[in-house]
Amino acid sequence: MHVKMAEFAESVSIILSALDKMPGGPLSLPVKFSAAGSASGWAESPRGEILHWVEIGATGASDGLK
Repeated sequence: MHVKMAEFAESVSIILSALDKMPGGPLSLPVKFSAAGSASGWAESPRGEILHWVEIGATGASDGLK
């Protein structure tokens, strides 16, 4: 438990340090797509792998979703 508490404190310290160094400006911007396409992503999680798939149509929207 002491190790987990120390890890948590270090994580908070890293986050606060990153926030202090973050430049000003908007936090998000609209994304403009120039062409249709697709992409995939993969990440590890506590319960196993997470896979993502995104497909963008010519209109800049996910045409396959209703």
